[in-house]
Amino acid sequence: MGILEHAYKSFGGSFPVQFWRWQDVRTVENFVFGKNTRKSGPFNIGCAHDALDDCLQEALVLQMARKQIGEPRLESHILD
Repeated sequence: MGILEHAYKSFGGSFPVQFWRWQDVRTVENFVFGKNTRKSGPFNIGCAHDALDDCLQEALVLQMARKQIGEPRLESHILD
């Protein structure tokens, strides 16, 4: 989003998406867990708004979501 937001601002426009509406790891969190897991529970580690800690939290959330969902299955008709 940073590149796209910069492009809007470079041409004097305002970016049409508020930062709190961006979906990234939150999409997976909401789909798998039904809530923001980083504010409580086992993923609430490190300092808030620290890039390295945020990255670690997101990686842990994605790993746990992957375990929760299980292995992806390719249906045979997709490969035809």
